[in-house]
Amino acid sequence: MAITTATPRPAAPADTAAALRVRPLPAADHLAFLRGRRALTDAGHGGQVSFLQTPAWARVKDGWTAESLGWFDELERLVGAALVLHREAPGVRRTFAYLPEGPVIDWSSPRLAGWLEPLLAHLETGGAFAVRMGPPLAYRRWSARTLKDATGPGRSVHEVLPDRVEPVGAVVADRLRAAGWS
Repeated sequence: MAITTATPRPAAPADTAAALRVRPLPAADHLAFLRGRRALTDAGHGGQVSFLQTPAWARVKDGWTAESLGWFDELERLVGAALVLHREAPGVRRTFAYLPEGPVIDWSSPRLAGWLEPLLAHLETGGAFAVRMGPPLAYRRWSARTLKDATGPGRSVHEVLPDRVEPVGAVVADRLRAAGWS
């Protein structure tokens, strides 16, 4: 699932965004957080973590600058992380911000805006004019048999009903669309 917004949004009212704060995170802390999340994922208790969210991924992306960001709760605990890649737009000194297969946050939270608004406020302050993120969530799934039976000359996967719609992915997609992400 890839989601894009054309422009960063202003910060949310204090009751939704104040509980979480986003700030730069040392690469070592970022990696340690991801390792902890991978352990939860491997044990079947957490969300997915992609190598595209590791600080090492930024080192292979020519033409991009990177920053590691952390989400901190009211007790200053690290509860989320993101690798943000920035590409400067020619002549404007503003950047396009990209979070490949991330951020690594609690996507099932009923207060998703409380996670995303502080991120957007931080990126806007840093000069981002647009943000693209790719939540690491499955949305629709097809079996090989379904695809083989339904596709062919003149047909595409977009025309085939999925075998399964993943509930969390579907809810997140709906919430993001309702919040103005496209």
